[in-house]
Amino acid sequence: MKRLSDTHLVAKLDALPDKPGVYLMKDEAGTVIYVGKAKNLKKRVKNYFENIAAKDAKTRALVERICDMDYVTTQTEVEALVLECSLIKEYDPYYNIMMTDGKGYPYIKLDTTVRFPRLEVVRQLDVDGSKYFGPYTSAYEVREALSALYTLYPLRQCNKTITPASVKKDRPCLYYQMGTCLAPCAGYVDDEAYAKNLDKALDFLKGEYKPVVEQLTRKMTEASEKTEYEKAANLRDKIAAVKSMMEKQKVGSTDLSERDIIGVAVSENAAVLQCFFLRKGTISQTQKYFLSFTDEDARAVVDYGIKQHYASIPDIGKRVFVNILPAEKDLIEEWLSEKRGSKVSVLVPQKGENKKLLMMATENAEESLQRNLRERMREHSRTVGASARLQNRLGIPFEIKRIECYDISNTQGTDKTASMVVFENGKPNYKEYRKFKIKTVVGSDDFASMQEVLSRRLARGKAEYEAGTAEGAEPQSGFGVLPQLIVVDGGKGQLSSAVEIMDGFGLKIPMIGLAKREEEIFLPGQSEPIIIDKDDEALKLLQRIRDEAHRFAITFHRNLREKRTIRSELDDIAGIGFERKLALLRAFGSVDMIREARQEDLEAVKGIPRNVAKTIYAYFNPEE
Repeated sequence: MKRLSDTHLVAKLDALPDKPGVYLMKDEAGTVIYVGKAKNLKKRVKNYFENIAAKDAKTRALVERICDMDYVTTQTEVEALVLECSLIKEYDPYYNIMMTDGKGYPYIKLDTTVRFPRLEVVRQLDVDGSKYFGPYTSAYEVREALSALYTLYPLRQCNKTITPASVKKDRPCLYYQMGTCLAPCAGYVDDEAYAKNLDKALDFLKGEYKPVVEQLTRKMTEASEKTEYEKAANLRDKIAAVKSMMEKQKVGSTDLSERDIIGVAVSENAAVLQCFFLRKGTISQTQKYFLSFTDEDARAVVDYGIKQHYASIPDIGKRVFVNILPAEKDLIEEWLSEKRGSKVSVLVPQKGENKKLLMMATENAEESLQRNLRERMREHSRTVGASARLQNRLGIPFEIKRIECYDISNTQGTDKTASMVVFENGKPNYKEYRKFKIKTVVGSDDFASMQEVLSRRLARGKAEYEAGTAEGAEPQSGFGVLPQLIVVDGGKGQLSSAVEIMDGFGLKIPMIGLAKREEEIFLPGQSEPIIIDKDDEALKLLQRIRDEAHRFAITFHRNLREKRTIRSELDDIAGIGFERKLALLRAFGSVDMIREARQEDLEAVKGIPRNVAKTIYAYFNPEE
């Protein structure tokens, strides 16, 4: 694809209309990397390419990658906003603010569309005709409370489909024996009696929890008097869970109007939106969004988060309360009003109940943001940060982006294999892993095996790299990408044999040996090893790489050994390969048992089609 300086692209920019719409920026591969909306497409898009040096870093980086653009005109700016939201969700462009769903709070779901409905804990609300109760703050307390409910009002806990035909066949399960289910699956209870228990359970979920606590307390006292202390303690814990769950669920309001509360916490490059949706005076749903971005101010982040949220849901409150007003407040209000069919206001509450609810949402967002930032720091410390520390400890003068580690595996010189694992920016890149069969080495000579593997890897890598650079583009994957560090599993001997190969190719890639017993790091030409503290992330990174190389090599070696050793009479039967042979041996245990099997027994084995089962049976029973 051509660059922006090309005549046809300049002409495309000149031809942009003076209308509202959405524009899509594309890179050299034709991938959409940014989606934006504009009140005037010509002015907005041309602005990207004027006075580029004065633009922020993100915009400069975006403009550098733009190789083509497309646009869609709309009648109004509100229509452009709607289209922008849907296109961002479809393309997930690199330079737009990224947003992912957080894990929601637990709810209790009652599927009213089935016979003998059951209660289940879910994390997501669906428009499926079911009733939902919640949200609750603790999944543990919810499950404990449901367990307590089942002891008083037995309800089914399985997800069987109950039909008149199935009732005749099914037997009661363990829950029936424990007294926590009425066994509707076996026909032990009719619809009316089951409904009475269900109604009592629903009364509890609607807030009438005192009768449940009273009954549980009575049962606890009885158990204690009978010296059934374990049972009494169990009931005590259930009572505590019930009380805690229902008390926390009291977060609500006397204001029955439909309101949405959105608390926002923003840092330099991350933000969290915590949303509470109040319907009929209670928080009927919550949702949390995590956003990552660069060079956006808080109002732009709020603007984006609100647009993306409401683009995907039909339910909108009459008032949307926020702690930071979005950048395009008026436009968003117009859009939401059209979507709802009545006026919607976006406000910052100044006092009263709405302000208190917003403070709670904002505190939740802030806590989630800080937790997310800490997790990101820990992840950075053990990956990119660990690579930087390793670079410093080894005295390597350039950034370590790609590390390759090699390991040899064999059993008394047979089925010799090797593995190459690749870590990029401190994380495994599984697509770049490679495995080798040792071809030239006789016996269990790990030094020679390592030399063979490195010779093959470096020879191919050098050839692919030179071929790519000759065409004007360095390889982005495969052997043609040369590492900034090579790690061999072993001490001085392994390292020395590996360095010989490296020197033979005239390459200067840093290489180390990692000896497992004392976790010593050996460098070429140095007699004394480097010792890194066991708590240092640099050493932990090396250990993860070494252990991954060992795991990968062992797995490959084991597969080869199994294929070689599982040799049997089954190999003489047409249509029986390694996988089918394993499946048969696992199912029957031995060839003798397979010989005695009926054809229908062979057909029952997963992976054995009827025609193959017939062939096997005919092989062992030629007289039939």
